[in-house]
Amino acid sequence: MMNRCFFFLIALLAASCSNHNALKDHVRSQLEFSRGRVDALLEDIEKTGRADTVLQWRAGAGRAPIGWQLMHIAASEDGMASGMIGKEPVTSAAFSTEFRSFKELPQTIPPFAEVRRYLTESRTALLRAVDRFDSPLEQKPTPDARFDYGTAFKIIQWHEPHHHGQAHATFNLYKGGGE
Repeated sequence: MMNRCFFFLIALLAASCSNHNALKDHVRSQLEFSRGRVDALLEDIEKTGRADTVLQWRAGAGRAPIGWQLMHIAASEDGMASGMIGKEPVTSAAFSTEFRSFKELPQTIPPFAEVRRYLTESRTALLRAVDRFDSPLEQKPTPDARFDYGTAFKIIQWHEPHHHGQAHATFNLYKGGGE
């Protein structure tokens, strides 16, 4: 129920924004809030003294490790900034390919410091792309794109909390004896 209300409010806000500045402010605010939750998770992982091991941990065979969830957030933002809503340079061509959707899960996750760095750099690129955005929301970036810019902004705001929740739940399983 809460997800439906959240999406309705986001859709209503996006539809009611007569100028891009209000939308950009809202997107930035939501991204800052969501990243605060991811940063808190990263701090908790770091406090274990086994951050690299924790990032590799998965709840079972074929399940994504904690670190994949975090790298996927960064890779998706990298793709949004460099292709979907902006023309920023790709922050990491290797990571943006390795951790994108619908790809086989990697066997290893980069070290903790590299995960944190990629999250920071891809977010910086995404915020630059948001700031520079000036196309009509109902327009598609390309004629064959799956969705328009307005939908892209909704996905951007939803994506990080979605994968943060998965990473957080997996971390709780790890702490509960999953080692």
